[in-house]
Amino acid sequence: MWGAHVAFAVTPLAGLSLPADRPQSDDRRLVLGAAVGMSVEHVRIFVESLRLSGYTGPVVMLIGPTDFKLAAYLRTHGVEPRRVWFVRRLHGPIHAYRFELFARYLQQYGERYDEVLISDVRDVVFQAHPFGTARRVAADRLVARRWHAELGIHRGLLGCIDEYD
Repeated sequence: MWGAHVAFAVTPLAGLSLPADRPQSDDRRLVLGAAVGMSVEHVRIFVESLRLSGYTGPVVMLIGPTDFKLAAYLRTHGVEPRRVWFVRRLHGPIHAYRFELFARYLQQYGERYDEVLISDVRDVVFQAHPFGTARRVAADRLVARRWHAELGIHRGLLGCIDEYD
């Protein structure tokens, strides 16, 4: 469906099951997205709400070869920008081709991670730790309200967040 957002899910790699007594650390988790041709304003809510959620692990974002301001912003927030080159005529639209790029990245670096979250980055707000449980509803509402106040998030989005609780 055109215009639909990717419904993200946490997926253990290669059928790996995590032991129940394993320490909960973000070191072996990855959040992966693509922002080719986007501006800082397009990804700001994604990046900053992810970090406000308490997630401290690696984040990799695919960006275009000339997205210099975006790359600088991502680095300041602990996000690794990965420049990708593509030609629409050869590869198709980036919103489809990105999944091939994600697969290549995970083939090369997947052994570093136990869990991976692949997500859209535009218009995505994290209300809680992406690999956690829904255990912090009150804190989530506080984060949502803080974003509304600081960034002027449209009231409709805040309403959706409130209804989701």
